[in-house]
Amino acid sequence: MGKVIDTQDKVDISEELAQAHRQNKLAMFDNSNQLSFPATIKEQYEVTLFTDIDCGYCRRFHNNMAQYNALGIRINYLMLPRAGKNSTSYHKTVAVLCSTNPQENMTLAMQGKYSVPTSAKGTRCRSKLNEQMLLANELGITATPTILFANGKIIEGVVSPEQLLAQLKQVKS
Repeated sequence: MGKVIDTQDKVDISEELAQAHRQNKLAMFDNSNQLSFPATIKEQYEVTLFTDIDCGYCRRFHNNMAQYNALGIRINYLMLPRAGKNSTSYHKTVAVLCSTNPQENMTLAMQGKYSVPTSAKGTRCRSKLNEQMLLANELGITATPTILFANGKIIEGVVSPEQLLAQLKQVKS
């Protein structure tokens, strides 16, 4: 149990293996299951963010979406309602994913201004959300927001647009 460290090269072997696993799982995941907020300038970077509509830190992250996008960063959301299936957050997420404009309704939900329509149905969206929650479970992700880089690296918590850009530049170089 625990981490395996190569003390000579000062490398966390456990994390390297975990990153490779996360990278492979993300590569196999159907991109159409993600809710994307594309860059507004030439897209240079892409990250996946596990988020919860009712998470205060996730809302803080989402409030900066225009800035992330203006820096050339695409944000792909995977939903992880931490309260679990059949919670208010879960039903709100299904309604957002099934709506005619999920990006706009996600923004409203993150501002606390979205109310779930009483007629909200969505077996397809429920299935999509369940797949996202299963992926989070397979990757051992339980906290939101959790940022997943294309190389499998993760960062938990909110980072400013500038901090995220700096991290992405380090990964790319």
